[in-house]
Amino acid sequence: MKKMSKILARVMAAVMAIAFVFTAVPAFSFDAKAAETVQDEIPTKARIYVRVINNYAIKINLRESGYKIKNLKSSSSNLKVFNTYENSSTNTYGDSYKSQLEIGCYARQEGVYKVSFNLVKGSKKTKKTVIVYAKNDGPFKKVTFAGKNLDVYDGGMAPADSGVFKAVMNKGYRLKKIEMEVNVIKDDSYSESSKYINTNRSATVIKNGAKVNLSNVAYKYLSSYTSSYSSEYNSLTEEEDMVALTQFRVTYVDKYTKQEMYATYSMYKLVNFAK
Repeated sequence: MKKMSKILARVMAAVMAIAFVFTAVPAFSFDAKAAETVQDEIPTKARIYVRVINNYAIKINLRESGYKIKNLKSSSSNLKVFNTYENSSTNTYGDSYKSQLEIGCYARQEGVYKVSFNLVKGSKKTKKTVIVYAKNDGPFKKVTFAGKNLDVYDGGMAPADSGVFKAVMNKGYRLKKIEMEVNVIKDDSYSESSKYINTNRSATVIKNGAKVNLSNVAYKYLSSYTSSYSSEYNSLTEEEDMVALTQFRVTYVDKYTKQEMYATYSMYKLVNFAK
């Protein structure tokens, strides 16, 4: 039971198109040509786990603003649903989607359920149905790093500084790719008197079963200003973590919905300490 609860906590229950998952749209930017080609995202299937609350089990992204969810219903008393998020914008910058809606789900027991609702904007009304699979079998038979089962080591200090990362899938689930994400220090300093250093995240695709070295780069932030006129205007803020974070994001195709989902495994390496 403990192993299953760990699997459920790790697995991301939100199902999204892969372009949406991995592509962040820069804030306050707008590409008119790109917006014309964006398609509405209205899922027909969703995957959740039993007795695990998922506030964003069903995500809906629409090109037009002003849409709301009305007449939300579940096909069974064993599946509870609720409209958890609504966002509508008429701005011509930012995200291409002008209506973003989310439905939360909670299943009391395993089963296949139907969630029905209307998408309403003024006098326009469209009825939609989403099939929700509430199943408790996980995608992974075993995930290991340096020979250690990550059911035990996930989220804590790494069992080794380097090793083989490998995911073994359960029957019916298909591995899509594995990404390794680490810190990258970015120096945006203007001059010696005006320094700004921050930390970004960078991901690369690795092969299943590849031997990798965990990151040695801890999060770092520095902002300093030295005035040439008066020391009263000088400032300094500096922050640096003790550990370097390496994350492995495993993307797979779900057994039931045939949609892509992902799980994230985090490991920390101690790199900064007083000697």
